[in-house]
Amino acid sequence: MSPRAPPAEADLVEALRADPAAWFDGLSLVSVDEADRPVGHALRVNPNRG
Repeated sequence: MSPRAPPAEADLVEALRADPAAWFDGLSLVSVDEADRPVGHALRVNPNRG
C-alpha cells in the first residue's frame, strides 16, 4: 500500500513557510476536537510579498 500524496494545500503552506516575506509567525492556527483531531485551520500571509 503506497502512502497518500499530501493535499495541494500542504504544498502551498510549505512554500509559504519557506518565504520569509510571506509568512507571519504566530498567525497559523489549527483547531482540534475533543480527541485532538484537526478540524479546521487558518493562516495569514503577506499578500504583497516579493
